[in-house]
Amino acid sequence: MDVCKLDILKAFSHSFDLLSPTLVGHHEQVAYIAVRIGEEMGLEPHDLLDLQMAALIHDVGALQLNIDERVKLLDFETENIDHAESGFQLLQISGFFEKIAVIVRHHHLHWKDDKKLKDRGYKVPLNSHILHLADRVAVMVNRKREVLSQVEHIRAKIVAQSGRQFQPELVAAFQALAAREYFWLDTVRTSPIDVLVDPPSCAEVQLSSTDFLGLSEVFAQLIDFRSNFTATHSAGVAAVAEKLAELAGFSTEECRHMRIAGNLHDLGK
Repeated sequence: MDVCKLDILKAFSHSFDLLSPTLVGHHEQVAYIAVRIGEEMGLEPHDLLDLQMAALIHDVGALQLNIDERVKLLDFETENIDHAESGFQLLQISGFFEKIAVIVRHHHLHWKDDKKLKDRGYKVPLNSHILHLADRVAVMVNRKREVLSQVEHIRAKIVAQSGRQFQPELVAAFQALAAREYFWLDTVRTSPIDVLVDPPSCAEVQLSSTDFLGLSEVFAQLIDFRSNFTATHSAGVAAVAEKLAELAGFSTEECRHMRIAGNLHDLGK
């Protein structure tokens, strides 16, 4: 089946928005800001695609938190960053998300702490630092106020953290964007990523039923996060459905489809 990677990620992102009115649009807003910063930095199309996909689901690990805890993530000085590691672990379930999982893992890493990882031989992706900056810009935008009146406050807050919380080169790129009115007006659109031109690498890609199985397993984890009483429910239903299909004489491919259906049967929740 032919499907665009971004379409799948948009579906994920929109499902997160159903959890609280306060959170609506946060992921798309961060994705828009991140891509604009990436363009300013001269990123290649495939890197922009990875960045946009990571931004659309960067808080996936926070779905295990209650709503109040998730809303606190919108505080500029938030110290609750465990969800970044949780998101990394969750996205690793499917090879489809392998590249963006690493970006999500470090999206709250302060620039000044990057050296500690480098000293241990670990390189943090530039996209993680871009995502971090975009996320912090987004949380300072007050949708209840006229956005252009907020620009100077946001810009000053970001510049004050240059070299500490944020990479100086990225702050410079953000400052160039901050001087353009269209950037801010697009940021507060209902769906800001609609104004982005999808990178060329967002071509139609072939996903096998095995690929979809991996995706369904990620969705199953997200569905079952919502309650301690359903922690492994979807996986259990999927395993039983697959076995029953096998005993009923279904083909290997049909059995795999039954497992996918089992993983997704409570998606409406």
